[in-house]
Parts: sequence; C-alpha cells; structure tokens
Amino acid sequence: MRDYGPLYKVITDQWFQDEPNRIVWFTRLLDAVDDSGAVAMSRAKFGRLFNCTPDAAFYFLQQLERRNLLTRNSHAICTQITICNIESYDTTTRNSHAICTQDEGTTRNSHAICTQINSCESDDYDMSTRNLHAERAQKSRKENRKENTLSPTPPIIKEKIKEKKTLPLRYAPDFVGDVSTASAKELEKQKKKEERKAKAAEKKQKEQTLVHKARLVFEAYYNELYEDSYYWSVKDAVAMKRLIKKITFGRTNRSKPLPCDDDSLLKALGVFLKMINKSWIMNNFSVTKIDSQYNDIVSEIKNKNNSAHGNRNQASQTASTAVLANQAANLLNDIAKADELYYRGGQGGDDTP
Repeated sequence: MRDYGPLYKVITDQWFQDEPNRIVWFTRLLDAVDDSGAVAMSRAKFGRLFNCTPDAAFYFLQQLERRNLLTRNSHAICTQITICNIESYDTTTRNSHAICTQDEGTTRNSHAICTQINSCESDDYDMSTRNLHAERAQKSRKENRKENTLSPTPPIIKEKIKEKKTLPLRYAPDFVGDVSTASAKELEKQKKKEERKAKAAEKKQKEQTLVHKARLVFEAYYNELYEDSYYWSVKDAVAMKRLIKKITFGRTNRSKPLPCDDDSLLKALGVFLKMINKSWIMNNFSVTKIDSQYNDIVSEIKNKNNSAHGNRNQASQTASTAVLANQAANLLNDIAKADELYYRGGQGGDDTP
C-alpha cells in the first residue's frame, strides 16, 4: 500500500468524509498558519477564511482540537491556533504545491498548443475549443457555488442531539454533575419508581408468606374438627388475606393496642377460630364464610363474654350476701347467749332484782 503522507491519513478519516467541506477548510487552515504552525485570528476572521459563520468556524476548530489535530488558546480579542506536528505536513504541502505548479504548466502548454492549432486550423475548430473552455468554466462555477452553499450546521445539530440523549440507569454516574438537569430528574424519577416496585414486591412476598402460615393454622383446626382435609382455592387465599387485615385492625384499634407481628396474628387467628360458636358457621365452616360474617362473630363472642362476666358478678354477690347473713345470725346468737347468762346471774345472786 502506498504511503501518501500524514495529510492523506487525516482527510481520509470518516469525520472528514462525512462533510467534504471540512477537508477544504483544513487545507485552508494549513495555508494560513506560519512555519511554526501557529495563527491568531478572531472568530469573524476564521469565518471569512472558511467562508462560513463564526460559530460554525469555532465549532470546526473545536472538533479538530478534540481529534488532537491542533491546540487552541483563547484570548480577549482573538484565538491562537497551533497545528500539531506541522513539520509532518511540510513535505505533503510542498508536493501538493509542486503538483499544482505542474498542472498549471500543463494547462499553459495546452493553451499554447490550442492557440497554435487555432492559428493554423479553421474557425470551426477554434469555436469547439472555446465551447470546451466555456463548459469547463461553467462546471467550475457550479462546484464553487456548491461549496459555498454547504454549511456545517446539520452536523452541529446531529452532535447536539447525540449529546442530549439520556443514558440508561446502569450507565448513569453516581453524581449529577456530568449530565443535564432534565436527564438528572429523569434518572431520579426512574430510581424512585424502582424503589417503589421493590417495596411493593417485598410487601407482597411478606403477605404471601403470612397467608401461607395462616392457611396451615386453619387447615390444622379444620382437620381437628372434621378429621378431613380442607380443599384450598384462590378465593380462600383472598378471604384469608382480608381476615388477617381485620384481625390486625381489631388488635390495633383498642384502648391498649396489642402486638401485630406475624406470630401474634397467627396465635390470635387460632384463638378466634376456636371461639366461633355460631351454628350456621359451624355447619358451613370455610374461610370465605368466616370472613363474610367476621363482625357478627366478634359481636357474639363479646356478648358471651359479657354475660359470663355478669353471671360471675351475680354469683359473687349472692355468696357475699350469704356470708353477711351467716355473720348476722352468729352475732344474734352471741347476743342471746349473753342475755341468758346475764339473767341467770341476777336470779341466783343478790336480793336486788
């Protein structure tokens, strides 16, 4: 493979090939620098050098600096550009100038030959050569107009669009300093959304585990009552979940709240099942029936507790009354005995009555 020099390697890069104007601008910049590869101009002068807007020229120089083709030093009124490795472009530029000079000599010779031929040949041949020159001139003018109309604005827009694309969460940095405010807000929303999903999944897993343990408690009591296995369905799982929530609500909303951890709820569920005494529930013993009749069952249990407490109070009151009556009878007997002894002592003693 032939070695065409550093300049050929630079301009054959894909970035230069995307916009041919960049090759023209880079060669103009090489012609504008001095022997050390430095030149100082304002943005407006760089724009006039490249025949474009000052912003487009500044963007072009910025892209060259990113590709380590030059260095920039910004001052108050101008920007100094220094081409990297300018000595490597000297041979290439001299060869290009030599080729251009050779081409100019060839064109001069061709003009001389044409002039010589025109002086010897007919007017028709002279007219054809004139038409050929006119076509070439028109073609060159069209190419110049195309070069002047081309602008680096579309690539700038593409680059800006690429820079505005938000990164996925796995590639996002730990800090927000390198990304824009909009992308930072988007990342924060996505992070909060994932946290909510994780909490919901954890809560669901916990509820499923508690419902499974409650199922074991219910099936054990069912087997104890009827000596048979209970057929568990999806409706039973939903009803058991609601039943646990109701038991939790009852233990929380008390004058002295009771603990609501898993072990306490399972123990309360077992006690609650054993306290059910409604004939209709016992004849249709299922999780869905217990869940639907929860308030009625609780009311019946409370009424039984209250009546049992009232009976205990009445029995204790009756017992206390009997004790008091016994004590009163004993006291009267003691008084009667004292009176009898008193009278006996009066009759058998002194003469005084």
